[in-house]
Amino acid sequence: MTREQVLAAIQRGEEARALLESAPFVSAMNDLSNEHLRMLLAASPGDTDRPERDHAHLMIHALRQITEELAARVRFGEDARADLLDETRDEDF
Repeated sequence: MTREQVLAAIQRGEEARALLESAPFVSAMNDLSNEHLRMLLAASPGDTDRPERDHAHLMIHALRQITEELAARVRFGEDARADLLDETRDEDF
């Protein structure tokens, strides 16, 4: 990765961390998850409520994927920062 790409990865990681630690984001994700979980639990077991069950299941999965992607960006940014620091120290010697 070029230095610019490393710096961009670090920036994306910091932005992802800020979002994951943001009270409004956490609240919105929790509200959406809870609403779709209620929908999933309220759906009857037959084919009648199948579209609602499927929608709720997909939304819960999507919300989890969003959170996992943001967490991955945080980890990648942290790794990029550590690599950059190691590179800088090596250049100093």
